[in-house]
Amino acid sequence: MAVKIKKNNARNLNITITEDAIAKDITGWTITLACKRKQGMTNAQAEFVKTATITNAIGGLATVALSSNDTDMPAMVYYCDVKAVDGSGNIQNSTTFKIEITESITL
Repeated sequence: MAVKIKKNNARNLNITITEDAIAKDITGWTITLACKRKQGMTNAQAEFVKTATITNAIGGLATVALSSNDTDMPAMVYYCDVKAVDGSGNIQNSTTFKIEITESITL
């Protein structure tokens, strides 16, 4: 299943970091979202790499704010994942998911 976003639309993506279905305390963590045309591309080749704002550290909640400039890209399906780095430098990546950018009907 893909997250669908209209081209040139701003959107907040809410992220919950869990372990064994229990929210992790993400105090001091860095959470980033990368979105790429193809899997295996470097971050330098990404459409965007955005740092999340932690909104409830104890509840494991963060938000990535996408601006209309972030979604100003060709209408197609992109591959994304979330990278979470804890205070000790340990890295955890989410399952790869898709963001589908679609054209707006009303221009």
